[in-house]
Amino acid sequence: MAFKDTLVDNISYHGSILNKGMVVRDSIDITKGTSATGNITLNSANIGLFGTDLYKILFNGTNNYLNKEVHVYAQFNNESLLANCQRIFTGKLVDLKLDQNQVITMQINSHRPWDKIEFPQTKHSKYNIYEPTVYGAFNYSDKSDAAYGGLFPVPVLNVSDNMITTLMPRSYNNNDNNYIHHYIGQDYFCAFIYDPSLTISVEPTTVESGVNILDTPTGYIVKGYFVPQVSQYDPNTVTFLSNASNAFDRTEDGEIDTSTFASTAIGSGGGTVYIQSQTLNRVFSYTVIENAKLRVGCTLDDGSGNDQAYDMSFFSNNNSDNILDDANETFSQGATGGDKTYGFDTAPSNSLHSTTAVACPDELLIKFVSDSFSGAVREAHTLKLFGIKLNAVVKFDETDNDRKRLADQKNFYCGGPGLTESWTGGNTPIAWGIEAFRDLMIRFAGHHKTAPTGYTSLYYDRRTNASGTDQNNWKIRYWQSQPVKLKDKLDQLAYEFGFVYKFSADGSLKLIHVLQSSELSATLDLSGSDLNKINVSTTGLSEVTTQMTINNKLHPAESNRYYSSVTASNSTSRVKYNHGDKESIANINLDMNVGTIPTTANADCNADFYSYYDNIIGDIKVIVSCDIVNHAKGYQLETGDIVTFSSMPVEMFGTDFSASKYFMIVETKRSLGKVSIVAREVG
Repeated sequence: MAFKDTLVDNISYHGSILNKGMVVRDSIDITKGTSATGNITLNSANIGLFGTDLYKILFNGTNNYLNKEVHVYAQFNNESLLANCQRIFTGKLVDLKLDQNQVITMQINSHRPWDKIEFPQTKHSKYNIYEPTVYGAFNYSDKSDAAYGGLFPVPVLNVSDNMITTLMPRSYNNNDNNYIHHYIGQDYFCAFIYDPSLTISVEPTTVESGVNILDTPTGYIVKGYFVPQVSQYDPNTVTFLSNASNAFDRTEDGEIDTSTFASTAIGSGGGTVYIQSQTLNRVFSYTVIENAKLRVGCTLDDGSGNDQAYDMSFFSNNNSDNILDDANETFSQGATGGDKTYGFDTAPSNSLHSTTAVACPDELLIKFVSDSFSGAVREAHTLKLFGIKLNAVVKFDETDNDRKRLADQKNFYCGGPGLTESWTGGNTPIAWGIEAFRDLMIRFAGHHKTAPTGYTSLYYDRRTNASGTDQNNWKIRYWQSQPVKLKDKLDQLAYEFGFVYKFSADGSLKLIHVLQSSELSATLDLSGSDLNKINVSTTGLSEVTTQMTINNKLHPAESNRYYSSVTASNSTSRVKYNHGDKESIANINLDMNVGTIPTTANADCNADFYSYYDNIIGDIKVIVSCDIVNHAKGYQLETGDIVTFSSMPVEMFGTDFSASKYFMIVETKRSLGKVSIVAREVG
């Protein structure tokens, strides 16, 4: 069918289309990572074809055309070859109507393979619990330290006297370092292990009711070092180290932050100071602190001299119980101190049903007494405590309520890698956001495995650059345990990882992102003679965001809590537009993107999330809207294409249009004999 009778590739197209004012709309929003393609409605006369009414051919005929693809082409100058025509829309016929005037109304919707699709989709047939969908490289606990985030929750299916059964996102074997974790307090998670002398325990999954499960014996313990929190104390009781909270600062991965420290000046005559630490909540009956590890050092006042000697004492619950005396300890000089470990008790036996260990105190008071002993010289110095780590051990006693407490846990936690990519059938776990997007499209939307248009360019900016270096600021950690709309999560992925996805006019999936200026090139140059109704405007002050507080690295156990929060600012724009302290500020939560966020934008806008969006919304941009009267140029353009403007009858507010000013087309409207565009400045 066509607007008028025509012949293309020796096929007759009948001029039966009546609504010649039909408009094909397409738009993208690079500030949000979204796109929209309008549906179209065709009104056609009910012509006769092959001796049959058209409406009878469309539905219930030999061929049923409902849900079949519809292609819309622009034919230039009565072009006789379809290859020389421009496809401007691809959709599917979804609805038909016929009125008393024999007018057929055909509703044609753009291609949306994600419609009405939710995930996850696989459930345990007995417990009716969904198998989680998980993407990313997580922090399995392969050492004695507890994990500080970097895990994902796994549903608990059943807890018996002997076994904890959890539902896993995939199969794991002995080489995957997959562990179940239990929340241990202060945002840390400890791995279940069999032998207290070991730091790892590997268990393969099995298949039950069509899903992957992991059985963990309740006879295991959980164990690991963590950085505690400073205790609330009465500062008038004893003398505490100054700035005591500095000794409890953590890095983003949960280690001791050696850039800060608690300190006290100690005279040559000696001195006594204290610090007090919280431990952890005793949720289970057997909870002990096995060791304390102190990162401690000293600085001599004159810059030279000897290491300093101390007597150390550890007390539980505000000096009520002396846990350990350790005399004749030596603290060395150093910029970040050295580790000293103090053991309070041996690890419990493998049976885990008897031990002489003292139960975990609510607080731990540490006493430092400057001393002198054989070979040591007491000198004036500054004692510095850079950090504290406590080694927690928890076991689950079958004679009390521990089994019930375990059964009350809705989730345990895992640090194994997420799903593997589906386009090659390999075993490589997905660790980057764009790979998760591609996998979701294949796994749940039924998209083919061929790489989308624009994927290679995006790959080099989001996954691995041309030199083979991983782009770690675009990595993902994401888990989904309850069904959600696929489209919602595809949109979220596109925003958090800085791209737009759409189906092009030819029906292919296309990925679009803004390149840095040095990499931009134009598809076409549009001169003033190609255009009509030119309007030049700006994005507006309300659309400028010059400061962002970006929270990411989502907590595995508590939604809306994040391990990292960074305030990034474009000071140049804030001064330029005279923003007040509370103006032009956005608070952004990234639930998937676990990249490092800088405080100022990188010169390469594709280096990280903040740099990418600061390049787009950190300053006012020029907008050009116009009609393209040169149809040979207009009909071949689509959203996402880069253009330049030249010989324009207007200027860019004091700056001429030139070949070095690049614009991305963000909206197109195509109708019979007319193409309108909106283009946004991108470089």
